[in-house]
Amino acid sequence: MVPVALGLGSNKGFGGRSCLEILGGAVAALADVLEGLECSSVYKTRAMYYTDQDDFYNMAVLGFAPDALDPLLLLQKTQGVEARFGRDRSQEFRNGPRSLDIDIELYGEQTINAEALTVPHPRLKERAFVLVPIVEILAKDADNIKWKGLGSAQIAELRVACSSLRGQGIAQHLDADAFYAYIKEEPYGTRNVGTNKVP
Repeated sequence: MVPVALGLGSNKGFGGRSCLEILGGAVAALADVLEGLECSSVYKTRAMYYTDQDDFYNMAVLGFAPDALDPLLLLQKTQGVEARFGRDRSQEFRNGPRSLDIDIELYGEQTINAEALTVPHPRLKERAFVLVPIVEILAKDADNIKWKGLGSAQIAELRVACSSLRGQGIAQHLDADAFYAYIKEEPYGTRNVGTNKVP
């Protein structure tokens, strides 16, 4: 099992679903892909890079990729979830509005430089909307046991980078406990999220 960190974001609805409903559905879908999934709070964030658009709702999830789920296969899975919730890359522009964006931020301690995927995400350390949610989840594991596969040095670097980005216009919208309760209701109905089990 390899610990994985994903960043999720949404700033437009799809199929009658709000951004929050899309995030809930995406997390429920990801619970079938990764084991021991844990969620951060949901944060409302001012758009970066291209600012003439609605605010984003952002969060992170950490979980464990089964041994058969290599990084490129995980990418296929996450892109499939994006498509299910309305993402169509042919109809969007870089850093523009989207119904769902899922980025693979970390895959264990691996460094990946493939044409389709770069890990750690190249802009991870400049994005409070990614770092704050990831560090929030890591903070629950004070003894660095569950997520030790991310590497103590890498975790320390994330915490340092996060502390320098607090002024980026990110505010908690829904805390993690409330989000867990939300996604365990219909239509999501998943019970595989929020476990403290270490695979």
